[in-house]
Amino acid sequence: MSQHITKKDVVRLLEKIATYMELKGENTFNVSAYRKAAQSLETDERTMDEIEDVTKLKNIGKGVGEVINEYLAAGESETLKALEEEVPEGLVPLLKIPGLGSKKIHKLYKELGITNKEELARACENKQVSALSGFGKKTEENILAGVKALSARKERYPINLLIKLNQEIEEYLETIDALEQYHVAGSFRRVKEMSKDLDYIMSTNDPET
Repeated sequence: MSQHITKKDVVRLLEKIATYMELKGENTFNVSAYRKAAQSLETDERTMDEIEDVTKLKNIGKGVGEVINEYLAAGESETLKALEEEVPEGLVPLLKIPGLGSKKIHKLYKELGITNKEELARACENKQVSALSGFGKKTEENILAGVKALSARKERYPINLLIKLNQEIEEYLETIDALEQYHVAGSFRRVKEMSKDLDYIMSTNDPET
C-alpha cells in the first residue's frame, strides 16, 4: 500500500471520479457505482489496512475495486487522470457556485459550449442560460451573481491551520541537503489571522536541485 493513503483519501478519490464523470456526462449507473462505493467505505469502521479485499464490501464491484487497489498501490489513479484530461479544467470551479451541480454544468457545457466562469457570465448576460430547459430567469440571475462572487473571492486560511502546515513544510525542508537556509515570509510571518498562502525565502548551494 502506498504510504499515507487513508480511507478518507480513497473516499475523496471516488467522489472526485464520480463528479468528473457527471461533468463529462457519463451515464448515471457508472456515476452511482463510485458514489455507492464511497458510501460503503465510509460506513465500514475498519481502516484500509484492515480491509483485505475491498470487493467484499457492499456496492464495490470488480471495476471500482481495481481503481481503489491501483490508488492504494501507486498513490494515483489512471481513471482520474483520464477524466481530468477530458473534462475542461474551467468547469470544476463552477461547482462552487450555489445551485450549480455537476449535471447542470454538463448541460451548460454540452448545449452552450461553456468551459469557464467568464463564458458562463457572458451566457447569463446574453440570456442564453434562461433559454435552456431546467434553468429559467431566476436561476440565471442567481448563477450570474454566483459567478461574480466567485471571481471576487480570495481564498484565505486561518492562522492555526497554516501553523500546522508550516511545521510540516519546514520538517520537509530540513531533509534537503542543498538548502543552506530558509525562513517564512509574507502575511503568515506577520502573524495575520488569515492568510492566503505561505511564502518562503530560501538560499541554496545547488540551484539545480
